[in-house]
Amino acid sequence: MNKISLIALFQLLLLSAIAQTKDFNVEGFIYLDTNENGRPDEREKGLKGIPVSNGDTIVITNSKGKFVIPADSTASIFPIVPTGFENTGSKIGNANFIFLGKKNTETTLALGLKRVKQASAFRVGAIGDLQVSNQQEISYANHTVLSELASSNIDFTIFLGDLVNNNINDLSTIRHILEKLPTKSWTVAGNHDRNFTPDFQQHTFNMDFGASDYAFNYAGVHFIVLNDIFAVGAKGYEGRLTEKQLRFIKNDLALVSKEKLVVISQHIPMVSVKNKADLLSLLEPYRKVLILSGHTHKATRHHLAPNVMEIVTGASCGNWWSGERNWQGMPVSLMQCGSPRNYYILDFEDNDYRFQFKGIGLDPSLQMTVWINGQDTLSQHISSLQELKTNDVLANVYAASDETLVKMKIDDGEWISMKKTKIIDPNVARIVHQNKTGIYPTVFSRKAALRTSASPHIWQGELPENLSSGVHLLTIEAVESDGFNVSAKQTFFVK
Repeated sequence: MNKISLIALFQLLLLSAIAQTKDFNVEGFIYLDTNENGRPDEREKGLKGIPVSNGDTIVITNSKGKFVIPADSTASIFPIVPTGFENTGSKIGNANFIFLGKKNTETTLALGLKRVKQASAFRVGAIGDLQVSNQQEISYANHTVLSELASSNIDFTIFLGDLVNNNINDLSTIRHILEKLPTKSWTVAGNHDRNFTPDFQQHTFNMDFGASDYAFNYAGVHFIVLNDIFAVGAKGYEGRLTEKQLRFIKNDLALVSKEKLVVISQHIPMVSVKNKADLLSLLEPYRKVLILSGHTHKATRHHLAPNVMEIVTGASCGNWWSGERNWQGMPVSLMQCGSPRNYYILDFEDNDYRFQFKGIGLDPSLQMTVWINGQDTLSQHISSLQELKTNDVLANVYAASDETLVKMKIDDGEWISMKKTKIIDPNVARIVHQNKTGIYPTVFSRKAALRTSASPHIWQGELPENLSSGVHLLTIEAVESDGFNVSAKQTFFVK
C-alpha cells in the first residue's frame, strides 16, 4: 500500500472513531503513590477532595479518592493537581493524564500523586515553537535550547506548542527527549502538532502527551493550559476557544481564589483569538493574570486588560531553523522582529511574577540590539537603512510592549526620549540584502526566511549634531510602570 493510501486509511479510521463516540461514565480514583511506582498498591490510600476533569466537567474525589465523571472516547481524564503535589511517572506532567482514545474505558482509572515541597519562590521556562521537521533540526534543538534548559536552574518548563512541524510521528521522539531533561515539563498543542481531521485533531498529540486542555497548581499559582487551535476546513485553522473549553475554564476558576495569580498557556496568542472577549470576561474578577503563547515567531507583549498581560514568547527555533550557520554549525535563525532565538524565564514569588527574555546561547543581560547610523560601513549599501538620518539611533527592545518608555543619553548628558517607530530591524535588513544579492545562503546553509516587514519593538532617537570627535558612550534604558526595566550601553566613534 502506498503512502497516500495509508494516509487516506488513517483519516478514514479517525472519522469512523468520531462517528462512534458516545458519552459514558468513567470511574476512577486518585491515590497517594507513596512508592512512586505509578500503580496503586494495596496499602496506598485514596486522596480526598481532588478536582478531576474531562476538559469540561469537574468533579471532586470522595473520602476514598474515588470519582465518577462523564466522558467519550476523545476525552482526557486528569486531576487538577493541587499545590504540594505532583504526578508520579513521566517527567512531562500532562503525559500522566489518561487519554481515553488509547485506554480500555471499562477498567477503573487510577492516577497517582505524590507529596512534594514547593518553594514559594520558583522559576519557570516558557519555550515557544521548537518546531523541528527532521532529525537534523532535532539535533539543532538538542545542541542549543534543550542543552541550555538541561543546565538551567528552572523548576519546570512549559513548551508552548509546535513541538514538531507537521511530522506528528516525531511527537513521540520529542516526548522521550523531554523526559530526559532534569526538570519537569508541561506541553501545549500547536497547529503543527495536529492530525488534519477537523473534529479529532489532537489524537496523536494526546496519545503521546495525555491531554491538550488541563490545569494544575504549583506553589499557590494556578496554571491553565488550552488548545486554542480551532480547525477550519481540511487543513485550515484559527485561534478560537470552544464552548466546552469556556465551560471548563469557568468550572476550574470557580475553585480558584480571585486573589490568586492565574497563568494561562496556549499556542496562538490570545490577542489574535477570535472570541477572546469571552475569556477576558471570565478573567475580569481575578487580581492578576499572565498569558503565555507562541506561534508568531516574533517576541511581543500585550496588555489585554488592566489585570491581564500576554507574553508572546517568540520561537526557540527562530525563523524555522534557517539562515547562516554560526561557529558551532547551528543556524542563527534570526526572527523577523530582529530578536534572536529565545525563550522566557519567569520568576514567581508572593503571588506575583517577573519576566526576562533569554536569547539562546547568549548572555542574559542582552535585552536589546542597538544600531547607530554610520558605524557599520555595510549599512550604506542597504536601501532601507539609507533612508535614515545620518545621526539616527535605533534600539530594538526584545521584550517591550506599546507601553514601554525608552530613553537614551550620551556620556553623562541629559536623557533624550526615543520614539517608537515601524521599521525593519537593521540586522534583518542586512540579511535580506545578502539574500537578494546572492551572498547568502552560503554552502550548507539554508536561506533565511526573512522579509522586509517592520519590527514591532523598535525605538528611534537622534545623536546631538554637535558631538565632539572621539569615543562616546551611549546608554539606553527601557522601562514600564509594572517594573519592566532593561538597559544597554555601547561605545561609538565620531570622526
